[in-house]
Amino acid sequence: MVSARTLEFGEDLVWLKPSEMSADEFDRVRSRLSRLNRDSQIREVYRANRRSIFVVDDATLGCVAIKEMRHEGMWRRFWFRYARFGHATREFRVGAAFEALGGRTPGILGAALDRTAFGLRRVLLFIRWLDGVETLTEYLARRDPPRSDDFERLADALIEAARLGLVHGRHSSDNILVDSSGATPVFYTIDFAFSRLRPGFDGDGFVRDLARIAHWLWHEQVLDPRTIDELFECVAARAWDVPNERAQRVSQMQRELRRWQIVLDKGRVAAG
Repeated sequence: MVSARTLEFGEDLVWLKPSEMSADEFDRVRSRLSRLNRDSQIREVYRANRRSIFVVDDATLGCVAIKEMRHEGMWRRFWFRYARFGHATREFRVGAAFEALGGRTPGILGAALDRTAFGLRRVLLFIRWLDGVETLTEYLARRDPPRSDDFERLADALIEAARLGLVHGRHSSDNILVDSSGATPVFYTIDFAFSRLRPGFDGDGFVRDLARIAHWLWHEQVLDPRTIDELFECVAARAWDVPNERAQRVSQMQRELRRWQIVLDKGRVAAG
């Protein structure tokens, strides 16, 4: 449960337009976004470290999520204003470009920079809120045990995103949202802060992303090792046509998963 916190932003923000949105459309959207914190009741629904997510209802845009990424401290603000500006805005840029290619992600409405000449205080990312969705972690935990068609649909969604050139970089089962309100579940990818778009399918990047997702499902005790192997086999069978390459890729997934399990165990020892 998140304690009440307000989101304040003024009129001196620098706005960023999604690549697929026309200038005229963005002008209309921006006019609504810029006064959300004056005309509507904003509620904070998530907070972790320097990030918060707020939700607000707008009469024209519908339900909007605002992701606030804070840069605290003078040096950090200066660093992200200049040396790491590309990293500070990557989630917006990659997410908008992925959506423009046909990638399934909650609709990106725009972003705004709260900056001065000497620092970047915050980046605000405005996204359409998806009501009633759950994370992949929650979805598969509820489906315990998952069926083969769960893995097939998940595999197809991950492969479709990867074939658009997406390498997520920091993937997990909490970065995939599932809308199961219809006849078949729909999977959305979120959180592109460490992502990149490549020219086509990057097999090695895809394996690393999949292993990170599997690692999180194992860490959360949603899938056991046998079921993870079933997931790997299912994904490989749908991503690669040549049997020998499929077998090599499954072995690569298993090695990458073991590597992440070792990293997690080391972190536990250090924390303990």
